[in-house]
Amino acid sequence: MEINYIFRSKLVKRFSIENVFTNVTNEVSKTFNTISTFVPFPGTHPIKLLQNMIMAKNSQRDINHITGDVHYTALVLNPKTTILTIHDLVTLKNSKGIKRFILKMLWFDLPIRKSKLVTVISNQIANELSSLIPHAKPKIRIIYDPI
Repeated sequence: MEINYIFRSKLVKRFSIENVFTNVTNEVSKTFNTISTFVPFPGTHPIKLLQNMIMAKNSQRDINHITGDVHYTALVLNPKTTILTIHDLVTLKNSKGIKRFILKMLWFDLPIRKSKLVTVISNQIANELSSLIPHAKPKIRIIYDPI
């Protein structure tokens, strides 16, 4: 079995999620084959999102674990083998109007529908996510950050 961890693109001053998952992948790789896919295009321009989705689709494995901030890649992955980790809802809380609607649809609502499971890092995030997106509740599993 091979597990693909899908990360946002590598940028300066962005490292917390990657550090958490370095610990996770190191442990998981003792039992399973793992790969890490970093989507290459940062930002939210539709062309960049599409390019990242194509790369994610082409890198699919037995299990695809979206580690955060590129939730929209779930739209092109096999829903039976996709796990989505949601670390927080800050971007959604801080957005309004059409931007909030688009973020909610592309980063939360549709990716959750297209994922087998959704992991969150705390009870608070689980509760917030369940209230914002009720259909997420049966898919949510709480797994605390290891660091």
